[in-house]
Amino acid sequence: MLYYLLAGIGCLLAALPEGVLAAACRGAGWLVAMTPGKRRRTLRANLHHAFPEKTEAWRRGIALESARRCLEMGLFVLASPYFSPERLRRQFSVDPELLRLMKEHASAKTPTIVLVPHFSLMEGITLLPMLAGPEGMPPIGVVYRPFDAPGLEQWVKRTRERWGLK
Repeated sequence: MLYYLLAGIGCLLAALPEGVLAAACRGAGWLVAMTPGKRRRTLRANLHHAFPEKTEAWRRGIALESARRCLEMGLFVLASPYFSPERLRRQFSVDPELLRLMKEHASAKTPTIVLVPHFSLMEGITLLPMLAGPEGMPPIGVVYRPFDAPGLEQWVKRTRERWGLK
């Protein structure tokens, strides 16, 4: 059941105009960043400790932008499996230096480990085989902790393996 719920939400999000999603993220991000509670306190405290020399207004703006971007990434995780390859190629590009390094490692036949922050670049890694093309691409695999919910586990594996990731 969870699998179909995630798939349905993803299909709906992928079909919505980008402007609608951007407005929703702006509004929801504002609520997350400005509504009193633990999340707001943590966000503000972290920014205060990291940037004590900045003004409160500056930190508030960064908190707001951070909340918006976090929500955008969450929606992207749900919607991207239902984007066409053409749409993904329009919205993403792969740096030529990264392609060169990947092809270099593919020809060397030595394993390489790359660490990425989970909730920002992970979904981009899943797109690499499709965006970069199969020529000289090394096999790409991900190590992760399986989910206890079978529907969620099925959805995550299916969406992440869409372009050849293992």
